[in-house]
Amino acid sequence: LIESGADGMLIQMVNRPEQVRALIDDIKYPPLGKRSYGVNRAQAYGFDFDYYINHWNDQSIFLIQVESIEAVNNIESLLQFDEVDGVMIGPLDISGSLGVPGQTNHPLVIEASKKVIAACEKYGKSCGTQVADSTEESINALFDLGHTYAILGSDLFVLWKWAEKMNTIIKKMKS
Repeated sequence: LIESGADGMLIQMVNRPEQVRALIDDIKYPPLGKRSYGVNRAQAYGFDFDYYINHWNDQSIFLIQVESIEAVNNIESLLQFDEVDGVMIGPLDISGSLGVPGQTNHPLVIEASKKVIAACEKYGKSCGTQVADSTEESINALFDLGHTYAILGSDLFVLWKWAEKMNTIIKKMKS
């Protein structure tokens, strides 16, 4: 993706600091990382090579997705890397790793989210999540919790809600 011109990366299931270091090596140019200088679309096939390689490290965005209790417990060590710009919390996966799958508002999931949010605040990192059912109440609750951003939907959630609605209609028609 970065070779195609993405402005950064959001990497799922980052649990340990060794993973963060390896990801930095893959996406940042030396001296921060070990990314290849090969000509690609992101540099306009070489026409913007000098500008791109000299500005990528500072201008690119690197977000990690915290989706397990292991990542929650390691959050301080994950955020110690200056190259990490922020975190996206995955409450659905965290709920599964805590033994309460699908219960994204369970006290254990909220407690885990608060731990990540507090660490992000401490390290000056952005912290957000994705909202499956965007309502004014659900959005306000996230920001009240301390999130600094929220993704307010996706094609997956739109299709899911549509499918639920269609399923309800079909069941009513069958009765």
